Amino acid sequence: MAYTGGTSTAAFAQAISASSSIIIVDPENFMKILAKAGKAVVIAGRGGFFRAHYQYLTDYKGFKILTKSEAELMLPNDVEIITVKTIWVPGMYQGGTYWRNNYW
Repeated sequence: MAYTGGTSTAAFAQAISASSSIIIVDPENFMKILAKAGKAVVIAGRGGFFRAHYQYLTDYKGFKILTKSEAELMLPNDVEIITVKTIWVPGMYQGGTYWRNNYW
């Protein structure tokens, strides 16, 4: 299905957010999940406006697992890494006092 025009971004974001849950964990727990997952695929991006940080996203048992770290994580050798410019999560910045103040 192809979307065009201004509504495509909103429709795409809504489709993604409806498809699964995104779980935010600290980097230590992210590494524990990777160890359990075996040959995982990790999406890795670098972000930050005032201070640089690294973002990592993987899939584990149907959940999207997300973490952010000020230092680059040493990922296991059996992990397939896909490097991207940034990781965007639907709703992350929409009234996101939780994201800004408590984690992101």
